[in-house]
Amino acid sequence: MLNTILGLYLQSLFIAAVGMLVVCGAWLLWHLGRHHDSEEERRSFVFDLLIIYVMTVPIFAFAVIGLQLIVRAR
Repeated sequence: MLNTILGLYLQSLFIAAVGMLVVCGAWLLWHLGRHHDSEEERRSFVFDLLIIYVMTVPIFAFAVIGLQLIVRAR
């Protein structure tokens, strides 16, 4: 039972990390294309984006594991 839950969590963590990486990458490319900021402002934006990434991946991982459990229950 514990192995199943751990496997589902690791799978959902991977899915959430890849999904957030795509979203953050697209947001970064859009921001760099639209805004012509100084080097310090760009660095600040990238650090903010990394903090957002680190904070939201576990939240989305639990959301994905919830969806996986619902689909598995059917």
